[in-house]
Amino acid sequence: MGTDRGAALRSPGFGRDTIQRPIPTSKAHPALEPLASGSMSSFSKRGSPELEATLRRMVVVFRFLGLIWMLILVAVTMVANPPPRTWIVWGAVALAVVWTFLTWLVAKTRPGFMAGWWWFTFDSLAMLAIGAASIAFFLFAYFIFDRLRDTFAEEV
Repeated sequence: MGTDRGAALRSPGFGRDTIQRPIPTSKAHPALEPLASGSMSSFSKRGSPELEATLRRMVVVFRFLGLIWMLILVAVTMVANPPPRTWIVWGAVALAVVWTFLTWLVAKTRPGFMAGWWWFTFDSLAMLAIGAASIAFFLFAYFIFDRLRDTFAEEV
C-alpha cells in the first residue's frame, strides 16, 4: 500500500477536508528574507521575515524623523538665540547626520548586521556615550557657573 500524500497535508482535529497549505520554500523578494541567519535572529526561527523588514524600515524612518526634528530645532535656535559656541551645535548635527546615514546604509546593504547583536551593541554604546558626554558637559558647565556666579553678578 502506498502512502496517501493528501493525508500528510490534512490537519488532525479540524475535520477530514481541512488541508494545511505548505509553506513555500522559495524566496520571492530579497526584502522578505530574514535579516540574520541561525542564532543571530529570533525572528528567523519564528518565520516572520515580513516583520523584520517592517521593523528595519521603521528604524530608518524614525532615525530620519529624529534628524529632521533636530535640524528644525537647530534652525530655530540659531535664528532666535545663537549660542556662543556654535561648533558644539554643528558637531552634534554632523554626528546625527553621519549616524543617520550609517543606519540607512547598513539597513540597505547589510540588513543581517542590523538584526545582530553587534549592531545593537554598537548603537547602544554610541547612544550611552553621547548621553554620558552630554551629562558630563552639563555638570562641568554648572560647576564653572556656580564658581563664577558671585563674580559674574558683581560685574553685571
